[in-house]
Amino acid sequence: MPDWEAIVVDDASHDGTVDVVADFARRDPRIRLARHEVNAGPAAARNTALERARGDWIAVLDADDLFMPDRLATLVAYGDREGVDIVADNLWLKDPSTGAIVRSGLPRDGKVRDWTLRAHLEHEFPASGFVYGLLKPLVRRAFVERTGQRYRPEFRYGEDFVFYTEMLLNGARARILPDPRYVYQLPISEVDGTRSDN
Repeated sequence: MPDWEAIVVDDASHDGTVDVVADFARRDPRIRLARHEVNAGPAAARNTALERARGDWIAVLDADDLFMPDRLATLVAYGDREGVDIVADNLWLKDPSTGAIVRSGLPRDGKVRDWTLRAHLEHEFPASGFVYGLLKPLVRRAFVERTGQRYRPEFRYGEDFVFYTEMLLNGARARILPDPRYVYQLPISEVDGTRSDN
C-alpha cells in the first residue's frame, strides 16, 4: 500500500528521534515530523497527529509496536467496503523480556466482531480476558472531523479507551477483524515480570 503518510510526533524526547526522523523525511515526503517543545503525553501527541493528518483513514502506531506488512491495506479495504467508521484487528502480544509473541489478544476464531459500546465496556475488565482499550484501530478521518473528536490530554493512561468510548457514544460504527496484524508490546513480561523499556 504505497499511498500513506507517517506523522511522527516527537513529544519532547531527549534521544536522537528528531534527527533520525528528519533524515528519513528528507528522503521520503510521506514522512513528516511534528515536535512538542514540552512533554505533553500520548493524548496530546495523538491530537497533534490528528490535526495534521490528510488521509482518509488514521492509524496509531506506538513507538514500541509494529504493523504486519499487509495491515493497512487489509483494514482500509474492509473499512471502505463495509462503510464503518472504525475498523480494528486482533493483536499479537509480544513479551518485552523475550521478544517473542506469547498469544493473540482475542481468540483467532474467524469471527468479525461488532464493536458496540456494550461490548467495549464489557471487555474493559481484566477478568474479560482482553480489554478493548488496547486495540489500535483505523478511524475514518471524516468521522473525526465531523464530530470534532479528540483525545483528552488530561489522560496520560487510558487515553485510547476514552477516545474509543466517545467515538462509540457519537454513533461510530465499528468492527474488529479476527486476524492479528498489529504487534503490541506488553508493558510487563508475562514470562519474568520485567517491565518494558518504552
